[in-house]
Amino acid sequence: MRNRLTFIENTGREIFSGKLLAKYKCICGNTIIIRKAKLPKSCSHCNLAEKFPREYKTYETMLSRCYNKKATGYKYYGGKRITVCFRWREDFFNFYEDMGFRPEGMTLDRIDGNKNYCEENCRWATYEEQRINRSQ
Repeated sequence: MRNRLTFIENTGREIFSGKLLAKYKCICGNTIIIRKAKLPKSCSHCNLAEKFPREYKTYETMLSRCYNKKATGYKYYGGKRITVCFRWREDFFNFYEDMGFRPEGMTLDRIDGNKNYCEENCRWATYEEQRINRSQ
């Protein structure tokens, strides 16, 4: 993988170690501040998207539906006050720890469509299971 980060500016030094910090912009749009000596090839967002592509895409879509007013489907989720539990909003790995690997052909489903996204109300389901669940 080629380097996805572009140097923007030096931002100072770490308090205890005195190591030089710099701001970089990733091609995905994220801006990060990191030690210049430990420069990764991309930001953590891109790293997660590469290591867990299906799960991370599901995670991003879930958050977008609930919190991005411009997202497709927002009116059915965020517009109806469906939210994502704090534990999942806080960190992708919390979501992954609770839901695990996304099986092929399955998508994230809320068991009770009137309740929020959280471990107790979510499962991996087939499109057919979701269709049946939606009509109840």
